[in-house]
Amino acid sequence: LCDNRAPTRKVIEYLRSILPPIVPVTSMTVANWRLQIAKEEEHNVENSRRTVLDREERQDMVMNVCETQSKSILDGLMSSALDSDGLQVLAYLEKLRESDISFDFRVKREEDQRITGVIWQTGRQRFYATNFSDNLFLDCKRKGNNTLQWPYVAPVISDENRKTRVIAHAIGIGETKEIYSWLINSLIEMSAIDPRNVEQVWSDQVLSQDFISSFFPSALWRMDYWHLLSTDVPKIPGYTGTFGKDVKDWLNCRDSESFELKWLELQTAYSTLAQRSLLSYYERKENCALYVLRNRFTLVAIGDSLAEQGNAKWASWFESDVLIPVKLIELSLRREGNET
Repeated sequence: LCDNRAPTRKVIEYLRSILPPIVPVTSMTVANWRLQIAKEEEHNVENSRRTVLDREERQDMVMNVCETQSKSILDGLMSSALDSDGLQVLAYLEKLRESDISFDFRVKREEDQRITGVIWQTGRQRFYATNFSDNLFLDCKRKGNNTLQWPYVAPVISDENRKTRVIAHAIGIGETKEIYSWLINSLIEMSAIDPRNVEQVWSDQVLSQDFISSFFPSALWRMDYWHLLSTDVPKIPGYTGTFGKDVKDWLNCRDSESFELKWLELQTAYSTLAQRSLLSYYERKENCALYVLRNRFTLVAIGDSLAEQGNAKWASWFESDVLIPVKLIELSLRREGNET
């Protein structure tokens, strides 16, 4: 992209190999991106008061431009896709609500009226949300099951029989705090959830205690145990071999006494760097230690959390289907046993 002597055909071939297939890459795309790179480079040079950028700075600048441009194209495509289906989706949801007064939904719109999220809920789901949301599980599923390529969000609770219940279905433009904020507010409004009654909220590392407290003042945020072991802990520097095994054994301790003893052993056995990397987990043991997390709200099987169960259940329903929004909503209601 930086070298105007490079054949446009070769640049197009490369971009098509690394970008999602739905992103159109043409000679005009390459020309526009090169123009944006030139403008950004000129701007950066002026700010740095130098004649040229060094190699690493230029690489970072080019990557940022490409990421911004490709995201803009994707957002435009996704917005257009939903806009084309938007009237159909809204008409379908309104029809469902007219034929079943217990059915409800919310739509998230931006200032320019673009739809960036849809959540829907049956009367049965509302019952479980209203009565058993003292412990709430939130997570996003991979986004390949719908034509918008938007993540599916499965709010989940555990009922009086310790059975997993999905309390709503939603898709949103991304797994972001903004989407989660809209989702939580919608759930509270639709389900008449008393925020003071929510005791614990379980999620991956996208959320935090401060974020959860802004909605549920008395609730504790817990890191979902599957995400803790699968995506968070492996980021610890040197998390391989014996060290990785010892860290996992430490977090898997069944009681506080064993946990504290294993912590002392880790401090003795490993370097200062390793100790520092583990200190945050020790300080957050209420979110990380299995003896805290292993209760009726997290299954005995390591790594099989309720939120993941809800998402796995959803995935099994659709198998390999990629659905337009209306079909996705229709099938979700059928699978819930709702004949509306």
